[in-house]
Amino acid sequence: MEKRDLEDRITRFAVGVASILHDLKGDSMITVVKNQLFRSSTSVGANYHEAQGGLSLADFRCKIHLSLKELRETWYWLVILRALTNQNIHIVDALINEAEQLKKILGSIVARTRMK
Repeated sequence: MEKRDLEDRITRFAVGVASILHDLKGDSMITVVKNQLFRSSTSVGANYHEAQGGLSLADFRCKIHLSLKELRETWYWLVILRALTNQNIHIVDALINEAEQLKKILGSIVARTRMK
């Protein structure tokens, strides 16, 4: 996968999360989940883009690892959201699947950079 393709995929993922959150109705509990989910999903891309300007391999790896951690948190909040609401379930399931795939990709990058 090309670097630009992954950047685009991560951005589309965050936009997809933001799109479902925009239309999601619910109580204060749902609002908390929405806020957490928005923050973590957009942080994935922010950390990934920051990694591209890493000052060293260690800096790059650290920022990619942060992106992976935020992605894991995003996956968690998506699972919580799916359990709490019956709105947009098929879209939430697709986002959970994409989060799982992106976790594998970023995890692979972290693992490969550890070997160097």
